[in-house]
Amino acid sequence: MPIYEYLCPKCGHKFEVLTTMDKRDEAVCEKCGAEVSRVYSGKCNFGSNCVGTDGCSGNCSSCGGCCH
Repeated sequence: MPIYEYLCPKCGHKFEVLTTMDKRDEAVCEKCGAEVSRVYSGKCNFGSNCVGTDGCSGNCSSCGGCCH
């Protein structure tokens, strides 16, 4: 099951939810109950051979989006 990251535009709370793909857009803020927006991060959690969403292979020192 994937983990989705959300940000509340009302109170600024940022949080993660472990949920199914078909329910990913049903999340509400844990603190204030407002509708939230999904955050698209460059993090990759698929192991040492992954490539970040920006095309980085994990070998650069300045890339914050890679899994290394």
